[in-house]
Amino acid sequence: MVDEPQIYSMKYYEKNPEFAIPLLSYYLYSGMLTVAIGAGASSGFGLPPWYLLVKRCVKEAKIKQRKLNIKIDENTENRQLLLSMDEVEKKIGGVLGRGESLEYRELVKKCLYKGVIYNEKKRNNELLISFSNLIVNSRRGSINKVYNFNFDDSLEWYLSRHGFDVQIIHEIHKPYKKADIKIYHPHGFLPKQMSSEEQSNFLIFSEFSYDLRRRDPNDPWLDHFESVLKENIVLFIGLSGDDITFGPALVSAKEDTEKERYTGFWFCKKNMKIEQFNFFKNRNIVPLIFNDFDEIPKYLSKICQFSLTL
Repeated sequence: MVDEPQIYSMKYYEKNPEFAIPLLSYYLYSGMLTVAIGAGASSGFGLPPWYLLVKRCVKEAKIKQRKLNIKIDENTENRQLLLSMDEVEKKIGGVLGRGESLEYRELVKKCLYKGVIYNEKKRNNELLISFSNLIVNSRRGSINKVYNFNFDDSLEWYLSRHGFDVQIIHEIHKPYKKADIKIYHPHGFLPKQMSSEEQSNFLIFSEFSYDLRRRDPNDPWLDHFESVLKENIVLFIGLSGDDITFGPALVSAKEDTEKERYTGFWFCKKNMKIEQFNFFKNRNIVPLIFNDFDEIPKYLSKICQFSLTL
């Protein structure tokens, strides 16, 4: 039986992510670790960041940016991007917030995969390699669930290519099967390589769609993610923190976890706003500050390596 390492204050870890490796390795060894990923995890294949995907969708829908009264670039606030997708969804889908229009989903899919080719030899896949290392069943422990807040199937494609049995879940009520890894898509799923039958019939990609999920107290994703936070330690990688899936769930999980452990660890860039750091800390989440996200694959590998010493 391996004893849990001592847990220190957030300040001890946040500016020195290396100090958290023994603790995260213990959680991996104990089977308590889970990963939630955002747009950065898919960038190795040339998939667009969020602002660029929105900009492409606006252009494809033939909506003038001046009509939106904003300029869409890397500095555009998340809410403005969501409101822009309201206009796209309304014009193409006709029903705000549902994302059920096949034409609307096909437009987003076209913009998502523009110029993208899944080819291991042409792209840097260090982050996907590090995810694979976390998933491999070993005496050092492994993870068996990933929460993917992207629409694409690059992670599924990569893991399948390397012999992993992957189950894709975008509807909580469907029965689970035995698989090496379950990949959850709370915002919807638009596969490029996987079977088109796996495609979700919804997208959470507009302000209206977020509001619909927020107002529904019976939304299965909100309940599910709350239970995940209470039962696991979550590594949040490449996520902004603005997603409404996190808000109430993080507050509820804090009440259950803060006396014994942290709820999770959020991988942050050095230039993140102080308000965002405080958001994490106030919800029992440790912000781990990296100078560059290119450091993350090596960091995840160190967690795997250290866990072998336990």
